[in-house]
Amino acid sequence: MRAIDDMDSGLRRLENDPDSVILAVHGMTRPIPGGLKGGYGVFVSGFAERLNRSGQLPYLSEQTAELAELLAALDAVKLVHTLIFTGQNISHVVIKTTSEYLVNGMADLVWIWAGREYNNSYGRPIPNGRPFKYLHEEVSMLEKTYGIRVSFCRVDKEFNEPAAALAREAVKRL
Repeated sequence: MRAIDDMDSGLRRLENDPDSVILAVHGMTRPIPGGLKGGYGVFVSGFAERLNRSGQLPYLSEQTAELAELLAALDAVKLVHTLIFTGQNISHVVIKTTSEYLVNGMADLVWIWAGREYNNSYGRPIPNGRPFKYLHEEVSMLEKTYGIRVSFCRVDKEFNEPAAALAREAVKRL
């Protein structure tokens, strides 16, 4: 699959799918006095910079790169809703990340976890169970309500640098 820039919308799309959109997400933490602080970035395109996003993990939440990745993916899904509301035709969303955790969680494990109400095989809550549940619900809603296929794709670091730069900006704003 090859990505192209759609000059009309400013979005990144799959070359053979003009109704697709590619969103890059990245989550990270950095050390601060007394612990860690997490942040994330969502990169849409260099041609639609106002749509690019970054944010910090909530103060009371656990500060982990895994949670930051999940919040980045949630923000990306919210952005898809905004694009739909503004009239964009979208049939396929590709969320690309360097995180095996996010890809494996959403592509395979979320179905097992949902069947166990987001508990592990011992009946204990899985780490980040609530964010995974919420992300799964939001992705399912895009698929059921709008007929949009959502894919999670792991990429090498060099193919996700713009999202990583946004995440770095977010954790610097402390």
